Amino acid sequence: MPTRRPGCASNAPATGAASVDVGVVLLDSTVLIDALRGRPAAARVLGLRNRGDVPVTSSVNVEEIVRGLRRSEQDAVERLFDGLRVVPLRRTEAERAGR
Repeated sequence: MPTRRPGCASNAPATGAASVDVGVVLLDSTVLIDALRGRPAAARVLGLRNRGDVPVTSSVNVEEIVRGLRRSEQDAVERLFDGLRVVPLRRTEAERAGR
């Protein structure tokens, strides 16, 4: 059975570890917060581009991050969002991310 990384949804089908498939990867607020705080997710987020994937986040996630923003994280948040494409989240994408 295919699996997905926690906090990430891909429009490409989940495949084995040796796969070189690339696609758009929707990062949720949990992954973004972990990346901001230097947790292991940070390396995964950076690795997405190296593999050729396109990391994106939704406008809903931007709101969640900004709402809980610590002052000390403001510059890091700017850099993080500068490196991501922010997409509107429609029902189709929301359902896909939930699977």
